[in-house]
Amino acid sequence: MTNTIFNILKTLGIPVVYGKHTTKVNTPYLLLTGAGQEVWPADDTYYHTRDLWTVEYYFTKKDPELEKTIEKLLLDNGYRYEKSEDVYLDDQNVYWLYYSI
Repeated sequence: MTNTIFNILKTLGIPVVYGKHTTKVNTPYLLLTGAGQEVWPADDTYYHTRDLWTVEYYFTKKDPELEKTIEKLLLDNGYRYEKSEDVYLDDQNVYWLYYSI
């Protein structure tokens, strides 16, 4: 599943990294991290499981069109999301928002 969402995000044409990364990445870029798993138990087993993800979007210049493109890409590929507000990170001089999938 990681490869699937990772590869889907790479089609946007901006850098996509997974988890903790050590290389410098210029904005805008996306950071993908696992956020656990949602499970539906039934009859002493798991009826259904679903991996949860966080897609973090880092940027220095607000680009509403890119955000709409990210959101459309997620929805078109079956990923429902909740979107955070923009947060300014003083120590990195960038804005950050995330999509909980």
